[in-house]
Amino acid sequence: MASAAQIAARPKLPTLPDGTYAVPDPADRDTVTLWKVTGGNLDAWPPRRRWAPRMPPPPAGLSPEERREHRERWYASVYWPWKLAVAVEISTDPDRAAARFEQEVPQEERPDAVLRRALAQLGFPYGDDARSYAEQCAQEQRERVQAARVMVAAGFSLSTVGRLLRVSKSTVWHWARDGRHDVGQTETADAIAAALAVLEREAAEVAEEAETAAAVAAATAEAGADIDVDALLAALVDVDGWADRTA
Repeated sequence: MASAAQIAARPKLPTLPDGTYAVPDPADRDTVTLWKVTGGNLDAWPPRRRWAPRMPPPPAGLSPEERREHRERWYASVYWPWKLAVAVEISTDPDRAAARFEQEVPQEERPDAVLRRALAQLGFPYGDDARSYAEQCAQEQRERVQAARVMVAAGFSLSTVGRLLRVSKSTVWHWARDGRHDVGQTETADAIAAALAVLEREAAEVAEEAETAAAVAAATAEAGADIDVDALLAALVDVDGWADRTA
């Protein structure tokens, strides 16, 4: 954690627009450094990559107070001037710095692509896939509402419809209230077929969830009480592989 002296020594960096940038290393113009700005925060890209200079070990024999002072002097005289030079370089011509990032970094290694891969490993859609997924979910929800209306109109009780669609009686009532005046009337064959398709989909999802829960329970029982949480997380997200792809 930065000390009060280190915080006080921080220069005010230029305000940078969100985006990705590539600029030369202030200490070595032959080296290109990569950056991502989000909400005004300037972070190295790819994740866990350090472009900034590293503080050398303090001289031997220093007391804790002397080591602290040594660290503060280094940040004030080396690190922050270097970071300020990077920010100024970007702010001088953000468009040029952004264009150079695109030249230096392949499409698959840019932030959106890296995030897409990480979310895909976790089973979450992103970008166009997320929009398609949202549209699919919205359509399925509309179909569930219509199925509730058809079933209520056909004379099924709110509790029965709620149980089949896995929602509360109150939700069924709200979904079906626009069609309650049709109770007892004959529904079209297409409407009934659509409602049955929704029920089949709900039943398939219930069966899939039960199968997943059973598999998790079996794996937990086999593993016993000693579950390696790190190994479990690594199985969900290959952190090392992600780092290798972004290095």
